[in-house]
Amino acid sequence: MQLSSTLPEISELVDSNVGFLRPRNQNQHKLLLNVVKAIKSQDMATSITTQVEAKPSQCLVGDSNRLSSLMQKFEDKDFAGIIEEVELKLQASPPTSELLNNLGYANSMLGNHDKALDYYLDSLKLNGSNVAALKNLALELNHKNEFDRAIRYLVRLLLLSPNDAEALNMVAYNYHCKGNFTEAVKYYNRSLGVEENYITYHNLGEIFRAKEEYSKAIEFYHKAINANPKSYDTLVDLGITYGEIGLLNEAIDKLQSATVLNNLNPIGWHNLGFAYKKNNQREKAIESFEQALKVDESYYFSSHQLGLIAKSMDNISLAESHFKKVLEFNPSHYDSIIHLGLIYLELNEFQKSIELFSFALKLSPSKYAVRHFIALAFEGTGNLTQAIVEYEQALVLHKEDFSLWLNAAIAYDKVMNLDKSFLYLKKAIELEPTVSKALVSNKNVFSNLGKKASYEKLIYGGSDESLEIDLQSPSNNIGIPEKVANALDDDEIDYLEASIPMLANSAFKESYWKALSSGQTVIESIDGKLIETSPNGTRRLIKELEPFVSLVHLRNKKGVPNS
Repeated sequence: MQLSSTLPEISELVDSNVGFLRPRNQNQHKLLLNVVKAIKSQDMATSITTQVEAKPSQCLVGDSNRLSSLMQKFEDKDFAGIIEEVELKLQASPPTSELLNNLGYANSMLGNHDKALDYYLDSLKLNGSNVAALKNLALELNHKNEFDRAIRYLVRLLLLSPNDAEALNMVAYNYHCKGNFTEAVKYYNRSLGVEENYITYHNLGEIFRAKEEYSKAIEFYHKAINANPKSYDTLVDLGITYGEIGLLNEAIDKLQSATVLNNLNPIGWHNLGFAYKKNNQREKAIESFEQALKVDESYYFSSHQLGLIAKSMDNISLAESHFKKVLEFNPSHYDSIIHLGLIYLELNEFQKSIELFSFALKLSPSKYAVRHFIALAFEGTGNLTQAIVEYEQALVLHKEDFSLWLNAAIAYDKVMNLDKSFLYLKKAIELEPTVSKALVSNKNVFSNLGKKASYEKLIYGGSDESLEIDLQSPSNNIGIPEKVANALDDDEIDYLEASIPMLANSAFKESYWKALSSGQTVIESIDGKLIETSPNGTRRLIKELEPFVSLVHLRNKKGVPNS
């Protein structure tokens, strides 16, 4: 089965830079932060990012013998044991600010953030100057995205210790999370004035990259690397920044360095693959994406990129395999849904493409191109009614895509609505004259409209204005308009439908005189003859028509029409 002549562009559906992925989960907007002395590397459960974040502060004070077992549990990261031992101590003696802070710390490490928050607040009730509790409380509030509250507690801490570099960095970090870059830069710079720190430089690079001040971003990333050459995240982010501004050789250099530093993290391999892809080094791109999947088979971003490459090489079966792999790990991955749907559309597996495009519309109903795709799929199944519904809904969302008008015109031609077919074809040609005319030069595309003189005029010289209709009020083609019909009872509808022949006769007469008054001739059937009437009133016989034969006379005894 032949589909309509052209597909829409998909650039409005997907992000052309989607392959570059930063080492943190951008949906959560987590940034690098250096607080206290303990820094840990955490692999996100989704395998999307690697995040470096701060641990809460331990604050053990008192008799060393009494606390030796508790300190050992901290060393062993036995957080459940810490909670048990501290709770026993609290039963035997009054609580102290330090013990409550430690209890909050252990709960935080176990993911009990609400309990941790309560213990830190209780710790500060006993000692409002407990620096560790103030920092830990700010961390918990940041974890809950309560940035303003976190800043308030940190400002209290800075009143106690104005040159606390960690506190200054934490204030900057919370402003950074809020998107208040001006205040973030101010506090990061204050922190650097007290103590140089590679993560602070990195965060400044992040800010200036977000502001698209790329030269400053690159400058700060380099300062971060000079301060810590083994900063994997900084090398990846610097490589990505080079890639985003088109310096692909520099991007590849930094990303290669990142994979040497850590070859067990898929993010570096993936970004290296994308840089190679943008640099038209396809084989190296494939190798890097495959390496990312060897490290973590669930890293579906690389599977998606491999699907795109396979599709560009016309290896449709391999592309299908990669996109299906993506959807195994993330059934809502929008770009893979679209590309897999397009593969099935090209393979004439229309029902599969309809299912995928329908799901895509649930995820994002306003994407006109998806409605265009699903209309083509319905047309492929022969469901022209639903295809036309989808075309019309797509045109409500977007009116500047010539291919949408063209394919809708072809669908209307198939259902013999030649007025709309002509008008939509005309609109397509207005938007893209050369391409549209080339596409429809073959009359087989418009098997019905192509037989009309108005089609010839439109394609080869002018248009027949008498065929235009009002686009703003599309007709349901037959009978009474739907909105009117819904408001009437059965008797009123019967009366109006009985009047349709009379109304049609009036409309014909109006069109008849309008044509003559505009200088055109009119051809009509009169008493078995085909007559041409001129504006001056003269008539010319064109030919005698065959006599009318009623169908009832052609039926056999069983009432079945003869062939």
